[in-house]
Amino acid sequence: LFGCCFLSSASLDQQQRVSNATMRIQHVVMVRVDASKGATARRRNEQCSAAMSGAYGARRLCGLAAILFCGLSARNSFHFRCCQDFIQPSIGVGQSDRGPRSARTVEPAITTAQLAQRSLQPACRGRLGRRLMWTSGLVGIGSLQPQAEKTKSAEVERALGLANSMLYNPRRYRIFETSTKLYHDPQHRLLHENASLLSNMPDNCIFCLGEEHNHPMHHAAEFSLLKAMVSQSPQDLPVALGLEMFDGTLDHRSALKDFVFGSDNLEDLKRRTSWDQNWGWPIRHWAKVLNYAKVNQIRIIGLNCPTRVSDFVEGNGIDGLLGRPRFPEVDLLDSVHRHRFLKEQYGPTLAKAPSEQILSRAYQVQTLREEWMAEQAAIYAQRMGGGRLLCIMGRRHVAGRRGVPNRIHRRLGSESRWAAPHTIILQGAEWRSKDCDLPTVERHRLPGTDEADWVWYTEHKRGCSLD
Repeated sequence: LFGCCFLSSASLDQQQRVSNATMRIQHVVMVRVDASKGATARRRNEQCSAAMSGAYGARRLCGLAAILFCGLSARNSFHFRCCQDFIQPSIGVGQSDRGPRSARTVEPAITTAQLAQRSLQPACRGRLGRRLMWTSGLVGIGSLQPQAEKTKSAEVERALGLANSMLYNPRRYRIFETSTKLYHDPQHRLLHENASLLSNMPDNCIFCLGEEHNHPMHHAAEFSLLKAMVSQSPQDLPVALGLEMFDGTLDHRSALKDFVFGSDNLEDLKRRTSWDQNWGWPIRHWAKVLNYAKVNQIRIIGLNCPTRVSDFVEGNGIDGLLGRPRFPEVDLLDSVHRHRFLKEQYGPTLAKAPSEQILSRAYQVQTLREEWMAEQAAIYAQRMGGGRLLCIMGRRHVAGRRGVPNRIHRRLGSESRWAAPHTIILQGAEWRSKDCDLPTVERHRLPGTDEADWVWYTEHKRGCSLD
């Protein structure tokens, strides 16, 4: 009886966890996470954990009380009348220390009444009763429930992920091709048998895809694009995955190699690359892509600039690093790129910026990271000589082509075998009608080829802003 009660409580708690997490966490803090700073992400997890601790604490107290009460009751051989039929062994089964056995093995001389009386002896009844009651108490506090991760922050992240996944309509995906001004449904046009959009792509091409780092629909789109590329590329054509989330350094390169081609799992990869300190966003956002790459032996390339280097530039400027061996060539003279970055980074507060030096160093950090990512992609392309590389990074690095794509093309311009990078932007949009199959974008605001090759429209990011 106690086991059923607490198990029902656990089920109700599982159903209400998502709604409770969303309501509580929305009132905790509104944080805009800087991808390069892990401290903000750690503070976010601590605050979310505090918001969820109350409900779990009450449940554990009730479970502990149930353990004490039920254990003492079993020790004193006292049970409620309604529990007698459950605790008493069945007439058709004999109990022994080695487990249940068939009643047909019992000697015929033992009558049914004697068997029933023997089954109610205190030793057997106390032993079985204690086992049942202790199990009930343990179920009540959740000790016997499977737990993949025991941290409260992991529980909060799973609840947030489930809440966000229930907020989006999976049919609201449309690829806008800027060259033809046509919309395409990716659920059909990324399939090989439906005149795939990838069928006309050159064999040797780098795809630069810009995402919102915390948008569930964007990560789902990346996963579907990677699967389409793998399934539709010739068998002898290598396919690789480049990620901004990892650094283009020897230690990250070794960790990624051991993850894809070795026995390391996501936790090992997260630990060896200091994910929380270097990146900060929950790794579960990219878990599908990473695991798919591991299963299919797809090489993963770290693209980003090491945090220690970008932090040095932010505090001291880039002048002392330019021209050094193995340091990428950095172009800071693109005025259009600079104006767009400052407008997106600071917006209406640009006029109130502290100083020109701070603005200049912020742009230097942004450009350094883009040059570093372009350098890593170009090095892989030159080393492999051909193939397809899907580079996933923040949307600002791709939009307008002047970030990473143009810098890759500058490095591979003399390589005639490589086509110009194909740019894809994942963009949120309004979808007014529930059954509408196109995003609500004004015609005069439709992007042109100078913005990207594809603009992949999804719903706007919604739900808990901390995810």
